[in-house]
Amino acid sequence: MTGKPAVRQLVTGLGLGQRLLAPQKAGAGQMLRHGELVTVPDGLAVMVPQRLRPMLASRLLSVAVRARAALEIVAPRRRVRDDESLESFVTRRLGVQAFQRLAEPLVGEIYPGMSAP
Repeated sequence: MTGKPAVRQLVTGLGLGQRLLAPQKAGAGQMLRHGELVTVPDGLAVMVPQRLRPMLASRLLSVAVRARAALEIVAPRRRVRDDESLESFVTRRLGVQAFQRLAEPLVGEIYPGMSAP
């Protein structure tokens, strides 16, 4: 969120400006992974990859999770029609790592009160 002027102004006003890691380009989300900023795969729209190649090339997820994502198109649908939480859906379809490294941070940025404790 550091690409938003109001956020940068707030952080700087609180005396924390020196702790910002890097300014983000508009539209290029980044996450911290092992002390390094990693760009969110291009073409990711509400947790649904619109482009397969950037998702498969991303260092954000392990090779196993990327392979699982590539197979998502042929994975069977859930038969039960009850409501399902985001965590349950993502972990069922892509695994715990995808939820922890991708879904939770993205949703937490949009809806901060919905992040897991």
